[in-house]
Amino acid sequence: MRSIMPLAVAAVVVTTLSLPSEAHDQEKREDPPKAAIHVSLEIQRSGDREPVKKYSLTVAESGREAQLSTGARIPMPTKSFNTSEDGKTIPLTSFTYHNVGFDASIRASLMDSGRVMVSGKVSESRVRPGTDDPAGETAGRPVTETFSYRFESVMKDGEPVEVLELRDPDAGAAVLIVTARVAR
Repeated sequence: MRSIMPLAVAAVVVTTLSLPSEAHDQEKREDPPKAAIHVSLEIQRSGDREPVKKYSLTVAESGREAQLSTGARIPMPTKSFNTSEDGKTIPLTSFTYHNVGFDASIRASLMDSGRVMVSGKVSESRVRPGTDDPAGETAGRPVTETFSYRFESVMKDGEPVEVLELRDPDAGAAVLIVTARVAR
């Protein structure tokens, strides 16, 4: 069963007043749990059961961060023109390299309630063929598309949570599903 994270997030502050007691004074404060947390990120097309892409990261200790980067450096040609001493036009091609692929930076913390707070940033970029530009400036040239999203979600151990739905006119709709499992 998947839960859907609401788009709006509300913050609630609760203040508790307690009178000191001898038992309370002697009670030691426990450090937050130090368990490793396995986080999986799945990208699914809307309506499909199987993920298009699936990435797994392990946050070595509660409260720490894990990073993943996968992709390639793609050369993007740029043409310029120079004039020789005899007045001839000489075309020159140079290349700028763009990183494309998937990047994730994830922080996971085990809460006292047993739930897991997962926050992070995911981004994906790709190269697609250029569109027909009415002015003719980018016609036929490749275009780099980049998508980036920051999220924070509190979830039950092992329960998948849909944190984002993205609608792309070319690729259709996709969802990002995050699952956190505490290593015990």
